[in-house]
Amino acid sequence: MSLHPFRARRALARACMALAVMAAGSAAAAEFTLNPTRVHLDRARSIETLVLGNADTRPLSFEASVQQWAMAADGSWQLQPSDDLVVHPLVFTVQPGEQARLRVGTLEPETATERAYRIELQQLPGGGTDGVQVEVLTRLSVPVFVRPPAPTPATAATLEGASFGADGLRLTLANTGAHYLPPQEARLRLLDAAGRTLEETPLAVGYVLAGAQLPLPVHPVPGQACARAARVELHLPETDATVVAPLPASPRRCGG
Repeated sequence: MSLHPFRARRALARACMALAVMAAGSAAAAEFTLNPTRVHLDRARSIETLVLGNADTRPLSFEASVQQWAMAADGSWQLQPSDDLVVHPLVFTVQPGEQARLRVGTLEPETATERAYRIELQQLPGGGTDGVQVEVLTRLSVPVFVRPPAPTPATAATLEGASFGADGLRLTLANTGAHYLPPQEARLRLLDAAGRTLEETPLAVGYVLAGAQLPLPVHPVPGQACARAARVELHLPETDATVVAPLPASPRRCGG
């Protein structure tokens, strides 16, 4: 199973920073704030403003680009350059202690299905760091969703492919609603035929776009719980929903 995109990016960023520190002795990363961190556009609100504040002691420059965002069957992100959104300005500099305002809009707010994008804000080299430091350039990725009017249901999900393998419980979370499911700390429960809880554990769940699916991390299950489990429940606190799936009696490979 491939590494989830946000985990892969976080691991890569840490590795790059570690290499910079080893090579130069120290690394300088920009300090800033961003609000909001997620954008929703629709027919009633086709323009939003992002505010980026510079909490650093040096000017910070960024270049913006737009990517259309989809998800493959394995949950990986598919990003393609897009001109569906209007972003202004595309290149900007924020002085220390000041703020920059980035306007984000769509010329096509009418949509039958939710469209997803990511605005990539790439920090540009400043050239003002000390000679003994390596400047760590930041790349921000802001999700943007263009939503259809008043869908029903807005959010809905199912669990698919529930099964036990030699490495544990396998599940896929499918988003059958009209809106994306946000990242959240879900609760996974295994229950027996009488509805008694055999095991309960937190489970980190990433974005699931409308109409997409996300294979969840394989969850190791003790042999006794595996043998007795009749169904699985996943509670999604962000939407206050619980999705349930039966567990097939066979084939079932339970460990010790």
